[in-house]
Amino acid sequence: MTVGVNSYESERSIVFPGVNRTATSDYTGQQYSGIVSVGRHYQVNETIITPIASLRASHVRVDSYTEKGAGDLNLNIDSQDYNLVQSTLGVKAERIIRSGSNFYAPEVHAKWMHDFNSTTMSQNAAFTGGGASFNAQGIEQDKNLYNVGAGITFLSCNCDTDTWAVKALYDYDWNDSEYSSHQVSLVASLKF
Repeated sequence: MTVGVNSYESERSIVFPGVNRTATSDYTGQQYSGIVSVGRHYQVNETIITPIASLRASHVRVDSYTEKGAGDLNLNIDSQDYNLVQSTLGVKAERIIRSGSNFYAPEVHAKWMHDFNSTTMSQNAAFTGGGASFNAQGIEQDKNLYNVGAGITFLSCNCDTDTWAVKALYDYDWNDSEYSSHQVSLVASLKF
């Protein structure tokens, strides 16, 4: 189970004859996720191959907000709620290398993720200067998302007293609709 608090910033340029303004906004949201995953390690020489499968359910909430800086052309944006269910099939290859009492483990992985809801985000908005509200549809999402990545874990093991680990990961995601993203993460843990 994970809980996250998200912080967003946006900038919208408004340019047409006689008007050149920029609307900005800072707003927050929350994300709640639960995941069930299974995998099995297979030792192939010095490499551990792990096929993995998982199912994740998430609820994402984006809080309402009002843009600033563009006068009557600012928008009031309603809050948004999305429910996502996503499966993952993939494989990870990792090699554990010992250096004294420490270990490090480089890894590579590839995954195929499938969205059962095919969630397309949308916003209900209205101009602060007045007028009827309207709905703006986001990019229609593919049901399939692909991921490749690499990382390294550093593990210090004084197994009688404590163990600590630091893991750095890079991930690249893409789909068939010209969407792509890059993510870098760093995770630290201490067992005592």
